[in-house]
Amino acid sequence: MSPSRSRKWLTSAAAGVLVLAGLVATSRPAGAATVAAFPGASGPAMYATGGRGGDVYHVTNLTDNATGPAAGSLRYGINNAPGTGRTIVFDVAGTIRLSPAGRQGWLTINASNLTIAGQTAPRPGVTIMGQATKVTGKNVVIRHVKFRPGKDQANPETATNDGIWITGDNVIVDHVSVSWHDDEGISTSDAAGQVSVQYAIVSDGLNYKGHSYGALVGSDVTGSNIAYHHNLFAHHLSRLPRLGNETGAVNYVEWSNNVVFEGKGYSGDNQLANANFVGNTYLRQNTSSPEVYTGATGTSAYLSGNRADYDGDANLTDGVGIAWDRFTGIPTHRSTRFDVPGMTTESAAAALPGVLNQAGAFWWARDAVDTRVVSETRSTSGGIIKNANATEWNALWNAAAVSAPSGWDTDRDGMPDAWEKASGLNPSADDHNGDADGDGYRNIEEYLDYASLGSPPLRSAR
Repeated sequence: MSPSRSRKWLTSAAAGVLVLAGLVATSRPAGAATVAAFPGASGPAMYATGGRGGDVYHVTNLTDNATGPAAGSLRYGINNAPGTGRTIVFDVAGTIRLSPAGRQGWLTINASNLTIAGQTAPRPGVTIMGQATKVTGKNVVIRHVKFRPGKDQANPETATNDGIWITGDNVIVDHVSVSWHDDEGISTSDAAGQVSVQYAIVSDGLNYKGHSYGALVGSDVTGSNIAYHHNLFAHHLSRLPRLGNETGAVNYVEWSNNVVFEGKGYSGDNQLANANFVGNTYLRQNTSSPEVYTGATGTSAYLSGNRADYDGDANLTDGVGIAWDRFTGIPTHRSTRFDVPGMTTESAAAALPGVLNQAGAFWWARDAVDTRVVSETRSTSGGIIKNANATEWNALWNAAAVSAPSGWDTDRDGMPDAWEKASGLNPSADDHNGDADGDGYRNIEEYLDYASLGSPPLRSAR
Protein backbone atom coordinates (compact mmCIF):
# COMPACT_ATOMS: atom_id res chain seq x y z
CA MET A 1 0.00 0.00 0.00
CA SER A 2 2.78 2.35 -0.85
CA PRO A 3 0.61 5.35 -1.84
CA SER A 4 -0.87 5.58 1.66
CA ARG A 5 2.12 5.20 3.91
CA SER A 6 3.77 8.48 3.00
CA ARG A 7 4.43 10.30 6.26
CA LYS A 8 2.60 13.60 6.17
CA TRP A 9 5.37 15.38 8.08
CA LEU A 10 7.98 14.51 5.47
CA THR A 11 7.72 17.74 3.51
CA SER A 12 10.33 19.69 1.63
CA ALA A 13 13.15 21.02 3.77
CA ALA A 14 14.22 23.14 0.83
CA ALA A 15 10.85 24.90 0.96
CA GLY A 16 11.53 25.89 4.54
CA VAL A 17 9.09 23.43 6.09
CA LEU A 18 10.14 21.54 9.18
CA VAL A 19 10.85 17.87 8.56
CA LEU A 20 9.45 15.74 11.36
CA ALA A 21 9.44 12.00 11.70
CA GLY A 22 6.49 12.17 14.10
CA LEU A 23 6.69 12.64 17.83
CA VAL A 24 7.64 9.49 19.73
CA ALA A 25 5.71 8.57 22.85
CA THR A 26 7.55 8.19 26.13
CA SER A 27 4.97 5.80 27.55
CA ARG A 28 1.74 4.06 26.64
CA PRO A 29 -1.22 3.59 28.97
CA ALA A 30 -1.95 0.03 30.07
CA GLY A 31 -4.39 -1.69 27.74
CA ALA A 32 -3.90 0.89 25.01
CA ALA A 33 -3.98 0.17 21.30
CA THR A 34 -0.76 -1.09 19.74
CA VAL A 35 -0.64 1.70 17.16
CA ALA A 36 -1.26 5.40 17.56
CA ALA A 37 -4.54 7.04 16.57
CA PHE A 38 -2.75 8.06 13.36
CA PRO A 39 0.89 8.60 12.40
CA GLY A 40 1.97 11.82 14.10
CA ALA A 41 -0.44 11.54 17.03
CA SER A 42 1.10 12.23 20.42
CA GLY A 43 0.24 13.18 23.96
CA PRO A 44 -2.06 11.47 26.46
CA ALA A 45 -4.72 10.51 23.88
CA MET A 46 -2.29 9.40 21.19
CA TYR A 47 -3.59 5.83 21.37
CA ALA A 48 -7.25 6.71 20.92
CA THR A 49 -8.74 4.33 18.37
CA GLY A 50 -11.72 6.48 17.42
CA GLY A 51 -13.90 4.69 14.89
CA ARG A 52 -11.35 1.97 14.11
CA GLY A 53 -13.14 -1.27 13.25
CA GLY A 54 -16.56 0.35 12.98
CA ASP A 55 -18.74 1.47 10.10
CA VAL A 56 -18.33 4.36 7.65
CA TYR A 57 -20.82 7.23 7.46
CA HIS A 58 -20.85 9.68 4.55
CA VAL A 59 -21.79 13.31 5.13
CA THR A 60 -23.70 14.17 1.97
CA ASN A 61 -25.30 17.50 2.90
CA LEU A 62 -24.49 20.58 4.97
CA THR A 63 -27.87 20.95 6.66
CA ASP A 64 -28.22 21.09 10.42
CA ASN A 65 -31.11 21.00 12.87
CA ALA A 66 -30.54 19.84 16.43
CA THR A 67 -34.24 19.06 16.91
CA GLY A 68 -34.45 16.78 13.88
CA PRO A 69 -31.22 16.28 11.95
CA ALA A 70 -31.56 15.04 8.39
CA ALA A 71 -30.00 11.82 7.18
CA GLY A 72 -26.68 12.57 5.53
CA SER A 73 -25.91 15.50 7.84
CA LEU A 74 -22.97 15.58 10.21
CA ARG A 75 -25.17 15.81 13.30
CA TYR A 76 -27.24 12.81 12.18
CA GLY A 77 -24.08 10.77 11.73
CA ILE A 78 -22.88 11.65 15.23
CA ASN A 79 -26.22 11.16 16.97
CA ASN A 80 -26.82 7.77 15.38
CA ALA A 81 -23.30 6.38 15.62
CA PRO A 82 -23.15 2.77 16.82
CA GLY A 83 -21.21 2.02 19.98
CA THR A 84 -19.00 -0.34 17.99
CA GLY A 85 -17.37 2.58 16.19
CA ARG A 86 -17.87 4.97 13.28
CA THR A 87 -15.64 6.89 10.89
CA ILE A 88 -17.30 9.96 9.38
CA VAL A 89 -16.11 11.03 5.93
CA PHE A 90 -17.29 13.98 3.85
CA ASP A 91 -18.66 13.86 0.32
CA VAL A 92 -19.32 17.60 0.46
CA ALA A 93 -17.42 20.70 1.55
CA GLY A 94 -18.64 24.10 2.64
CA THR A 95 -20.28 25.57 5.75
CA ILE A 96 -22.48 23.84 8.29
CA ARG A 97 -24.61 26.52 10.00
CA LEU A 98 -25.63 25.12 13.36
CA SER A 99 -29.34 25.38 14.13
CA PRO A 100 -31.45 26.38 15.99
CA ALA A 101 -29.94 29.56 17.36
CA GLY A 102 -28.92 29.45 21.00
CA ARG A 103 -27.38 26.80 23.20
CA GLN A 104 -29.79 24.13 21.98
CA GLY A 105 -28.09 24.45 18.61
CA TRP A 106 -24.66 23.54 19.93
CA LEU A 107 -23.04 20.61 18.16
CA THR A 108 -22.61 18.06 20.93
CA ILE A 109 -20.32 15.19 20.01
CA ASN A 110 -21.57 12.68 22.56
CA ALA A 111 -20.81 9.51 20.63
CA SER A 112 -17.88 7.34 21.64
CA ASN A 113 -15.52 5.35 19.42
CA LEU A 114 -15.80 8.01 16.74
CA THR A 115 -13.51 9.49 14.09
CA ILE A 116 -14.46 12.70 12.28
CA ALA A 117 -12.16 12.90 9.25
CA GLY A 118 -12.40 16.40 7.81
CA GLN A 119 -9.44 15.74 5.53
CA THR A 120 -11.72 13.62 3.33
CA ALA A 121 -13.78 16.64 2.24
CA PRO A 122 -13.21 18.29 -1.13
CA ARG A 123 -11.56 21.68 -1.03
CA PRO A 124 -12.02 24.06 0.75
CA GLY A 125 -12.97 21.70 3.59
CA VAL A 126 -15.75 21.91 6.17
CA THR A 127 -16.45 24.93 8.40
CA ILE A 128 -18.86 24.77 11.35
CA MET A 129 -20.41 28.14 12.23
CA GLY A 130 -23.11 29.76 14.35
CA GLN A 131 -22.78 28.02 17.71
CA ALA A 132 -20.29 26.16 19.91
CA THR A 133 -19.11 22.56 19.65
CA LYS A 134 -18.81 20.35 22.73
CA VAL A 135 -17.08 16.96 22.89
CA THR A 136 -18.43 14.73 25.67
CA GLY A 137 -17.78 11.28 24.20
CA LYS A 138 -14.97 8.84 24.88
CA ASN A 139 -12.35 7.63 22.44
CA VAL A 140 -12.85 10.38 19.87
CA VAL A 141 -10.57 11.52 17.02
CA ILE A 142 -11.33 14.87 15.33
CA ARG A 143 -9.14 16.05 12.47
CA HIS A 144 -9.02 18.75 9.78
CA VAL A 145 -12.27 20.62 10.53
CA LYS A 146 -12.77 24.39 10.93
CA PHE A 147 -14.82 25.76 13.84
CA ARG A 148 -15.76 29.43 13.54
CA PRO A 149 -18.81 29.92 15.80
CA GLY A 150 -19.13 33.68 16.13
CA LYS A 151 -21.53 35.17 18.66
CA ASP A 152 -24.43 33.13 20.00
CA GLN A 153 -27.05 33.60 17.28
CA ALA A 154 -29.93 33.88 19.78
CA ASN A 155 -28.18 35.78 22.57
CA PRO A 156 -25.34 37.67 20.87
CA GLU A 157 -24.11 39.46 23.99
CA THR A 158 -23.75 36.43 26.28
CA ALA A 159 -20.14 35.40 25.43
CA THR A 160 -20.78 31.66 25.79
CA ASN A 161 -19.53 30.19 22.50
CA ASP A 162 -16.33 28.20 22.80
CA GLY A 163 -14.87 27.02 19.54
CA ILE A 164 -14.44 23.52 20.96
CA TRP A 165 -15.15 22.52 24.57
CA ILE A 166 -13.79 19.09 25.54
CA THR A 167 -15.16 17.28 28.60
CA GLY A 168 -14.75 13.73 27.29
CA ASP A 169 -12.01 11.14 27.75
CA ASN A 170 -9.38 9.82 25.36
CA VAL A 171 -9.99 12.63 22.90
CA ILE A 172 -7.44 13.80 20.34
CA VAL A 173 -8.03 16.95 18.29
CA ASP A 174 -5.57 17.38 15.44
CA HIS A 175 -5.15 20.00 12.72
CA VAL A 176 -8.28 22.04 13.36
CA SER A 177 -8.87 25.76 12.88
CA VAL A 178 -10.83 27.80 15.43
CA SER A 179 -11.75 31.48 15.35
CA TRP A 180 -14.43 34.02 16.29
CA HIS A 181 -15.20 32.41 19.64
CA ASP A 182 -16.52 34.74 22.33
CA ASP A 183 -15.28 32.54 25.16
CA GLU A 184 -12.33 30.13 24.89
CA GLY A 185 -11.04 28.81 21.58
CA ILE A 186 -10.35 25.22 22.67
CA SER A 187 -11.10 24.39 26.30
CA THR A 188 -10.68 21.19 28.31
CA SER A 189 -12.43 20.98 31.68
CA ASP A 190 -14.98 19.29 33.96
CA ALA A 191 -14.78 15.50 33.51
CA ALA A 192 -12.04 15.58 30.87
CA GLY A 193 -9.69 12.60 31.03
CA GLN A 194 -6.83 11.97 28.61
CA VAL A 195 -6.76 14.73 25.98
CA SER A 196 -4.40 15.81 23.19
CA VAL A 197 -4.77 19.02 21.17
CA GLN A 198 -2.15 19.44 18.46
CA TYR A 199 -1.39 21.49 15.34
CA ALA A 200 -4.43 23.76 15.71
CA ILE A 201 -4.75 27.41 14.70
CA VAL A 202 -6.78 29.22 17.36
CA SER A 203 -7.29 32.88 16.55
CA ASP A 204 -9.38 36.04 16.75
CA GLY A 205 -11.17 35.59 20.04
CA LEU A 206 -14.01 38.14 20.07
CA ASN A 207 -13.41 40.72 22.79
CA TYR A 208 -16.72 42.62 22.84
CA LYS A 209 -17.33 41.31 26.40
CA GLY A 210 -13.67 41.06 27.40
CA HIS A 211 -13.70 37.32 26.68
CA SER A 212 -11.03 37.04 24.00
CA TYR A 213 -9.67 33.85 25.53
CA GLY A 214 -7.45 31.07 24.22
CA ALA A 215 -7.79 27.96 26.36
CA LEU A 216 -9.12 26.97 29.76
CA VAL A 217 -7.18 23.79 30.54
CA GLY A 218 -7.83 21.51 33.50
CA SER A 219 -9.98 18.69 34.80
CA ASP A 220 -11.98 17.86 37.90
CA VAL A 221 -10.82 14.24 37.58
CA THR A 222 -7.70 13.01 39.36
CA GLY A 223 -5.37 11.19 36.99
CA SER A 224 -6.25 13.12 33.86
CA ASN A 225 -3.46 14.29 31.56
CA ILE A 226 -3.93 17.06 29.02
CA ALA A 227 -1.47 18.14 26.32
CA TYR A 228 -1.63 21.19 24.07
CA HIS A 229 1.34 21.16 21.72
CA HIS A 230 2.38 22.60 18.36
CA ASN A 231 -0.58 24.99 18.23
CA LEU A 232 -0.76 28.62 17.10
CA PHE A 233 -2.71 30.96 19.38
CA ALA A 234 -3.05 34.44 17.88
CA HIS A 235 -4.95 37.60 18.82
CA HIS A 236 -6.22 36.77 22.30
CA LEU A 237 -6.34 38.78 25.48
CA SER A 238 -5.79 36.02 28.02
CA ARG A 239 -6.15 32.37 29.12
CA LEU A 240 -3.08 31.13 27.29
CA PRO A 241 -3.70 28.89 29.13
CA ARG A 242 -5.90 29.32 32.20
CA LEU A 243 -4.95 26.42 34.49
CA GLY A 244 -6.56 24.92 37.58
CA ASN A 245 -9.60 22.98 38.74
CA GLU A 246 -12.24 23.53 41.38
CA THR A 247 -12.14 20.10 43.06
CA GLY A 248 -8.49 19.74 44.05
CA ALA A 249 -8.04 16.91 41.56
CA VAL A 250 -4.42 16.01 40.84
CA ASN A 251 -3.75 16.08 37.12
CA TYR A 252 -1.06 17.28 34.75
CA VAL A 253 -0.91 19.63 31.78
CA GLU A 254 1.65 19.81 28.98
CA TRP A 255 1.80 23.22 27.27
CA SER A 256 4.69 22.79 24.89
CA ASN A 257 5.97 23.81 21.46
CA ASN A 258 3.12 26.28 21.01
CA VAL A 259 3.37 29.67 19.32
CA VAL A 260 1.51 32.36 21.28
CA PHE A 261 1.09 35.73 19.58
CA GLU A 262 -0.13 38.29 22.12
CA GLY A 263 -1.92 37.55 25.38
CA LYS A 264 -0.85 35.74 28.55
CA GLY A 265 -1.93 32.90 30.80
CA TYR A 266 -2.74 32.51 34.48
CA SER A 267 -3.84 30.07 37.18
CA GLY A 268 -7.18 30.13 38.96
CA ASP A 269 -7.02 31.52 42.50
CA ASN A 270 -6.30 28.82 45.10
CA GLN A 271 -6.67 26.07 42.51
CA LEU A 272 -4.29 23.17 42.02
CA ALA A 273 -2.38 23.44 38.74
CA ASN A 274 0.57 21.29 37.62
CA ALA A 275 2.12 22.06 34.25
CA ASN A 276 5.12 21.74 31.97
CA PHE A 277 5.94 24.76 29.80
CA VAL A 278 8.52 23.59 27.27
CA GLY A 279 9.79 25.02 23.99
CA ASN A 280 7.08 27.64 23.49
CA THR A 281 7.53 30.81 21.44
CA TYR A 282 5.88 33.99 22.73
CA LEU A 283 5.49 36.84 20.25
CA ARG A 284 4.47 40.42 21.03
CA GLN A 285 4.41 43.70 19.17
CA ASN A 286 6.09 45.46 22.11
CA THR A 287 7.40 44.91 25.64
CA SER A 288 4.65 46.72 27.52
CA SER A 289 3.60 43.51 29.33
CA PRO A 290 6.55 41.13 29.55
CA GLU A 291 4.98 38.34 31.63
CA VAL A 292 3.63 35.33 29.77
CA TYR A 293 2.07 33.51 32.73
CA THR A 294 0.97 34.41 36.25
CA GLY A 295 0.58 31.63 38.80
CA ALA A 296 -1.35 31.43 42.06
CA THR A 297 -1.43 29.42 45.26
CA GLY A 298 -1.40 25.77 44.22
CA THR A 299 0.58 26.27 41.01
CA SER A 300 3.59 24.07 40.33
CA ALA A 301 5.46 24.30 37.04
CA TYR A 302 8.44 23.04 35.09
CA LEU A 303 10.05 25.36 32.53
CA SER A 304 12.50 24.60 29.76
CA GLY A 305 13.52 26.23 26.50
CA ASN A 306 10.81 28.90 26.22
CA ARG A 307 11.56 31.97 24.12
CA ALA A 308 10.13 35.47 23.75
CA ASP A 309 10.38 37.87 20.80
CA TYR A 310 8.85 41.24 21.61
CA ASP A 311 10.52 43.51 19.06
CA GLY A 312 7.52 43.60 16.72
CA ASP A 313 9.38 42.77 13.51
CA ALA A 314 9.14 39.94 11.02
CA ASN A 315 12.25 38.15 12.27
CA LEU A 316 10.80 35.59 14.65
CA THR A 317 14.09 33.85 15.34
CA ASP A 318 15.93 36.61 17.22
CA GLY A 319 14.10 36.25 20.52
CA VAL A 320 15.61 35.49 23.90
CA GLY A 321 15.27 32.65 26.34
CA ILE A 322 12.88 33.32 29.21
CA ALA A 323 12.53 31.79 32.65
CA TRP A 324 10.84 32.51 35.97
CA ASP A 325 11.00 36.28 35.50
CA ARG A 326 8.32 35.91 32.80
CA PHE A 327 6.43 33.12 34.59
CA THR A 328 5.61 34.99 37.77
CA GLY A 329 3.76 34.19 40.97
CA ILE A 330 4.38 30.44 40.77
CA PRO A 331 5.11 29.07 44.26
CA THR A 332 6.71 25.76 43.22
CA HIS A 333 9.52 25.74 40.66
CA ARG A 334 10.18 22.17 39.58
CA SER A 335 13.55 20.93 38.39
CA THR A 336 12.04 17.88 36.66
CA ARG A 337 9.07 17.69 34.35
CA PHE A 338 5.73 16.17 35.18
CA ASP A 339 5.31 12.84 33.42
CA VAL A 340 2.62 13.58 30.87
CA PRO A 341 2.37 10.42 28.75
CA GLY A 342 3.02 10.32 25.04
CA MET A 343 5.13 13.48 24.90
CA THR A 344 8.52 14.15 23.39
CA THR A 345 9.23 17.85 22.93
CA GLU A 346 11.61 19.76 20.69
CA SER A 347 13.21 23.18 20.85
CA ALA A 348 11.16 26.32 20.33
CA ALA A 349 13.25 27.12 17.25
CA ALA A 350 12.53 23.70 15.75
CA ALA A 351 8.80 23.83 16.51
CA LEU A 352 8.17 27.34 15.16
CA PRO A 353 8.33 26.66 11.38
CA GLY A 354 6.33 23.46 11.70
CA VAL A 355 3.52 25.29 13.47
CA LEU A 356 3.48 28.22 11.04
CA ASN A 357 3.64 26.01 7.97
CA GLN A 358 1.49 23.05 8.92
CA ALA A 359 -0.96 23.95 11.69
CA GLY A 360 -4.65 24.36 10.95
CA ALA A 361 -7.37 22.32 9.29
CA PHE A 362 -6.52 22.56 5.59
CA TRP A 363 -2.94 23.70 6.01
CA TRP A 364 -2.21 22.79 2.38
CA ALA A 365 -5.02 25.09 1.17
CA ARG A 366 -5.74 27.55 3.95
CA ASP A 367 -8.86 29.70 3.84
CA ALA A 368 -8.71 33.50 4.05
CA VAL A 369 -8.89 33.52 7.85
CA ASP A 370 -6.01 31.13 8.48
CA THR A 371 -3.95 32.72 5.71
CA ARG A 372 -4.37 36.16 7.27
CA VAL A 373 -3.69 34.97 10.80
CA VAL A 374 -0.47 33.18 9.87
CA SER A 375 0.65 36.20 7.83
CA GLU A 376 -0.05 38.52 10.77
CA THR A 377 1.85 36.20 13.09
CA ARG A 378 4.86 36.14 10.79
CA SER A 379 4.88 39.95 10.63
CA THR A 380 3.68 40.49 14.23
CA SER A 381 0.81 42.65 13.01
CA GLY A 382 -2.94 42.83 13.47
CA GLY A 383 -4.66 42.83 16.84
CA ILE A 384 -7.50 41.74 19.09
CA ILE A 385 -10.96 42.25 17.60
CA LYS A 386 -14.46 42.74 18.99
CA ASN A 387 -16.35 41.37 16.01
CA ALA A 388 -15.57 39.07 13.12
CA ASN A 389 -14.45 40.75 9.93
CA ALA A 390 -17.69 41.12 7.95
CA THR A 391 -16.14 40.20 4.62
CA GLU A 392 -14.55 37.04 5.98
CA TRP A 393 -17.66 36.07 7.93
CA ASN A 394 -20.04 36.55 5.01
CA ALA A 395 -17.79 34.69 2.61
CA LEU A 396 -17.81 31.62 4.84
CA TRP A 397 -21.41 31.88 6.04
CA ASN A 398 -22.64 32.04 2.44
CA ALA A 399 -20.09 29.69 0.91
CA ALA A 400 -21.41 27.40 -1.80
CA ALA A 401 -21.30 23.66 -1.26
CA VAL A 402 -18.68 21.71 -3.18
CA SER A 403 -19.43 18.04 -3.82
CA ALA A 404 -17.10 15.18 -4.58
CA PRO A 405 -17.41 13.83 -8.13
CA SER A 406 -20.15 11.31 -8.78
CA GLY A 407 -19.00 7.73 -8.37
CA TRP A 408 -15.80 8.59 -6.54
CA ASP A 409 -16.41 5.77 -4.04
CA THR A 410 -18.33 2.99 -5.75
CA ASP A 411 -18.53 0.63 -2.78
CA ARG A 412 -19.17 3.42 -0.25
CA ASP A 413 -16.41 2.24 2.05
CA GLY A 414 -14.96 5.74 2.49
CA MET A 415 -11.97 5.20 0.21
CA PRO A 416 -11.85 6.64 -3.34
CA ASP A 417 -11.85 4.10 -6.14
CA ALA A 418 -8.67 5.53 -7.65
CA TRP A 419 -6.84 5.32 -4.35
CA GLU A 420 -8.01 1.76 -3.77
CA LYS A 421 -6.78 0.69 -7.19
CA ALA A 422 -3.41 2.35 -6.65
CA SER A 423 -3.17 0.64 -3.26
CA GLY A 424 -4.01 -2.83 -4.53
CA LEU A 425 -7.50 -2.91 -3.02
CA ASN A 426 -10.83 -3.76 -4.62
CA PRO A 427 -12.93 -0.63 -5.32
CA SER A 428 -16.03 -2.79 -5.69
CA ALA A 429 -15.82 -4.44 -2.26
CA ASP A 430 -16.25 -2.82 1.14
CA ASP A 431 -12.85 -3.59 2.62
CA HIS A 432 -12.37 -0.52 4.82
CA ASN A 433 -11.77 -2.64 7.93
CA GLY A 434 -9.13 -4.81 6.32
CA ASP A 435 -5.42 -4.39 7.07
CA ALA A 436 -3.75 -5.15 3.77
CA ASP A 437 -0.21 -4.37 4.90
CA GLY A 438 -0.54 -5.82 8.40
CA ASP A 439 0.67 -2.72 10.25
CA GLY A 440 -2.27 -2.43 12.64
CA TYR A 441 -4.04 0.36 10.75
CA ARG A 442 -7.25 -0.48 8.92
CA ASN A 443 -7.35 0.22 5.20
CA ILE A 444 -9.51 3.30 5.66
CA GLU A 445 -7.03 4.67 8.20
CA GLU A 446 -4.33 4.31 5.57
CA TYR A 447 -6.44 6.48 3.29
CA LEU A 448 -7.12 9.03 6.04
CA ASP A 449 -3.38 9.37 6.61
CA TYR A 450 -2.86 9.78 2.88
CA ALA A 451 -5.60 12.41 2.65
CA SER A 452 -3.99 14.37 5.48
CA LEU A 453 -0.99 14.95 3.21
CA GLY A 454 -3.02 17.57 1.36
CA SER A 455 -3.89 17.75 -2.33
CA PRO A 456 -3.61 14.04 -3.09
CA PRO A 457 -3.80 13.47 -6.86
CA LEU A 458 -6.10 10.45 -6.73
CA ARG A 459 -9.40 12.30 -6.30
CA SER A 460 -10.31 14.84 -8.95
CA ALA A 461 -12.42 17.09 -6.70
CA ARG A 462 -9.41 17.86 -4.56
